[in-house]
Amino acid sequence: MNWPHNQSFRYRILLGCLLVALIPLTVSSVITLQVYDRTLQSQSREEGARQLRAMNQQLEELFDSYDRVTDQLSRNLLVIEALRDPGRGDREDIYLELYRATDDLRGVSQFFLYDAGGILRYTTETAPTRISLPIRWGVLRKAAEAPHMAYYDMDDTGAQPRMKAARCIRLPTGQIAGYAVVNLTEDAFQALFSGFLPERSSMVLVDEFWSPVYAYPAGDIEARLPRLRSVFTQTGSLDAAGEAGGYRYQVMRNPASGYYLILEQTAAVSGGARETMRTISLAAAAVSLLLCVWVSVLLSRSLARPVRELNDAMDEVKRGNLDVRLEPRRSDELGQLTESFNLMTQDLQVHVESLVQRQRDLNEARIRMLQAQLNPHFLYNTLDTMKWTAKMSGVQEVAAMAEALAVILRQGISSEQFVTLRQELDMIESYIGIQKIRFSGRFQYVVDLPEELEDCMIPKLILQPLVENAILHGLENSDNGYIYVYAARQEDRLRVSVTDDGVGMAPETVERLNSGESIMVEGHLGLYNVSQIIRLYYGSGYGLHASAQPGVGTTVTVVLPVRKEEDHAESGDR
Repeated sequence: MNWPHNQSFRYRILLGCLLVALIPLTVSSVITLQVYDRTLQSQSREEGARQLRAMNQQLEELFDSYDRVTDQLSRNLLVIEALRDPGRGDREDIYLELYRATDDLRGVSQFFLYDAGGILRYTTETAPTRISLPIRWGVLRKAAEAPHMAYYDMDDTGAQPRMKAARCIRLPTGQIAGYAVVNLTEDAFQALFSGFLPERSSMVLVDEFWSPVYAYPAGDIEARLPRLRSVFTQTGSLDAAGEAGGYRYQVMRNPASGYYLILEQTAAVSGGARETMRTISLAAAAVSLLLCVWVSVLLSRSLARPVRELNDAMDEVKRGNLDVRLEPRRSDELGQLTESFNLMTQDLQVHVESLVQRQRDLNEARIRMLQAQLNPHFLYNTLDTMKWTAKMSGVQEVAAMAEALAVILRQGISSEQFVTLRQELDMIESYIGIQKIRFSGRFQYVVDLPEELEDCMIPKLILQPLVENAILHGLENSDNGYIYVYAARQEDRLRVSVTDDGVGMAPETVERLNSGESIMVEGHLGLYNVSQIIRLYYGSGYGLHASAQPGVGTTVTVVLPVRKEEDHAESGDR
């Protein structure tokens, strides 16, 4: 999965913009289309169901009215007698009963009374076209076989009835006295269903044999029936709903007649509309893609260019060019990064120049050191010559001083930075020899060095300034002074003390020495140098410690880590 991280910064910006823009757009477009399509389908389905319920209720109410009227006629004794014996009864009374019973329905239907032989006897139609109906087939036969109303669709067209409904009128003995028949024409269905169908919808009323009874709007019913049959053949039930050919169908059965109301609606979203929406989505995706490419190119340029410039500048720095600088063109994070780079290269250049200058100074110091080493060697040889000359001339004091000074000089010009405690004290013995010649009989010098501490390693020439300070300052006005050097070990620390019985040390000088401050005490340059050398070598936990009493004397103690010669060699190797 490291593939994206191995690509260039600009490519990753472009890829990220494309993914962030196209994926949500594609997902949202698909979801929007699906939600929109399903919402419209749900609304269309609910609207169709409402229309079907309204039309079925109208049809139900009409059939209930027919059932009530024909039931009333079948119970009317005048009507029964008139149909059983057509020659009996007053025709005006019979018509009066017929018109009274059908008063609310004559505007949409015609009512007929047929005798048992199918001969028309009474009617609400002003000019009946048929004066008889067959009793062995058609609507009269269905009425004779049915316990209630029977419905029968006709093949007539135009103004002729589209459907007949009939009820058998029986005598108390059960014999058929006649039939009450109702005609429903095209105009009757038109008046019944008008106002219930919106635009882009149509309905078909069919019987159980898929014979059309009525269609609205009027048209080629036979042309639509094959499509309907194919839809409901696939569903296996006329009580189902389906969609085919850009149309949606819903079916509801009328329980009174057994007929089916079929609602035909155009699909909520037609194929053309879907294609249009897909085209719009693709166009939006294309526009978004172009915008993403444009924005990502601008963004990648604005981000990648300063990054590339920084990278090139870093390459220059790697090649040693510390004069490279970038011009800040912006105030954002990249602009701040550019300014930080400029400050870094500037500081780096100053640091490198400082290191170069230090190296130059170090080289010069080494040259001066090498040059200075020539003079001590010359002095050492000269002192050696003076010693032998003094011995040959019988001047023993001069010879002793020259020999002691040569020992001190030899120790000073040695390249070794560390010596044993015994070597350091031996060198001090030479220094004491010179001072005793100078201050003849004015002080005594005593050393107390345990044998187990003789091979402890210490920096060279750190005890001599302490002894010198005791002679020059402590015993300045003394004729019988005393200097005592002793060494002791406390756990892992070596303590070497130089004690004199002189005038003592000023309290402020003692306080400064004990504070560890890197401030030179006036008149005590040697002590200051010793303190700094110890701290440079061993850290702030080591150094000098002084204690003094005016008129009693001074003790200056050097505190060092205990290191033997072999330990020092190992630490030097590391």
